[in-house]
Amino acid sequence: MYSRSAFVRLTAGPRGRGRSAQLRMCKEIPLLSTDILGVTPTNGGAIVSCEVTKGSKKTQHTVIVGKEIISQICEGTGQIVDEPTMVKYVFDFFGEIKQDLTNTEGMVPVAEFPVNYFSIRQILAINDKAEGRLREMIASRSSCSAE
Repeated sequence: MYSRSAFVRLTAGPRGRGRSAQLRMCKEIPLLSTDILGVTPTNGGAIVSCEVTKGSKKTQHTVIVGKEIISQICEGTGQIVDEPTMVKYVFDFFGEIKQDLTNTEGMVPVAEFPVNYFSIRQILAINDKAEGRLREMIASRSSCSAE
């Protein structure tokens, strides 16, 4: 998850005899850290391997990212992100919705999200807020870097 922009009032000088200004800060404050371990290009996008750290817990995941899905999510943001960046946004979204990132072993019950190995298309099919929130994250990030 990324922090929203914050406004900070700065005052300089003793006894209030200074100038004051407002500063817009666009700093990312992640709830969890996503490290990309590898990217394997495919005809339709890439398979991204990553390690996610939340507190002292580390989990490993493999995410299938299609170029078509990236275009769909980025539509209207004025920007296109690469596959590893999209994976980082996805795990930030998981942090926001408090998705359990514990690796699953063997057969996974239908009601449990297969967090070890999944596609971004699956997330959009399961969570109706995912696409809009990912789009907001990308748009807010691009507006911060443009300033």
